[in-house]
Amino acid sequence: MIAITAALITTTTKAMIMIQSDPDIARLSRTNKYVFFAYIGVLAATVILSVFLWISGNKLQDAIKRTGEARTEEAKRGAEEAHKQAIDATNEGKRIEEEGKARVAEIQRQAANDKKELENKNLELQADLNRSTTELRTKQAELTTEQTKLAGEQRKTADAQRAADEARLALQKHLEQVAEQQRREAEHAAPRHLTDSQRAILLAHLKDKPKPKTVKIDCIMRGGDNACEYAAEIASILEAAGWPISPNNVAMTVFDVEPVGVLVIQRNPGDAIPAMRALAGAFEAAGIPFKPVFEEQQKMPEDEIKIIVGTKP
Repeated sequence: MIAITAALITTTTKAMIMIQSDPDIARLSRTNKYVFFAYIGVLAATVILSVFLWISGNKLQDAIKRTGEARTEEAKRGAEEAHKQAIDATNEGKRIEEEGKARVAEIQRQAANDKKELENKNLELQADLNRSTTELRTKQAELTTEQTKLAGEQRKTADAQRAADEARLALQKHLEQVAEQQRREAEHAAPRHLTDSQRAILLAHLKDKPKPKTVKIDCIMRGGDNACEYAAEIASILEAAGWPISPNNVAMTVFDVEPVGVLVIQRNPGDAIPAMRALAGAFEAAGIPFKPVFEEQQKMPEDEIKIIVGTKP
């Protein structure tokens, strides 16, 4: 660039010398001078701009360098921090691993202790269970023995109760038999009479029924059995019902063997006459015990009925 500038200055100087001798050259020289000055201005501006460009480039390079160095430094610090964090993380990991191992060992020891304690408790529980089972079996045996004794006592009690019940029933039956015997003796000792109900039933059953030709009524001759009074009551009802009673009404008779109860006699064995059936039906309705007798005596008329009142049954 300096060489070109020196050449231009030499050329310009030579041209100025020549201008002084020629007008055209002078004109052209002025033009060239203007161009030269312009060139010098442009050249100066270029130099100035080049200086500014160089300064700016240096500043840019310095800025880039500083930025690079800063980033490098930052990267170094980051790497160092990362390395430190990696070391810390490794140390922390080792610490955690050691703590984990210690915790696992502690848990294993605790588990072993718990297992041993559980085994001991299981052994104690098994021993307690065996002891309780033995005691339970003993108690069950004792309970079975007591139950057997109780069952025996209950059987004895039941037998005694049954015996007492049987004795009470026997006593009650005996008392009932005694009462019945006393009632019968009282009834047997009491005189026989027709009740008002029996009189009404006899009268209703005999009034409009077939009648025999005659009715004879006999009674045993004994003072304390009121057979004749009872026979007279029967005769009065028959008479009230329209039945023909013998003129003697009730005859006191002596028998070789005294009859018992009330006998109703007709001839014609096995074939009761209508009057016999009517009288039997009336006695049954009134509740008067009697015994029908079919006589084979030829002297007794077939259409006759005899009533004998014997001793009280």
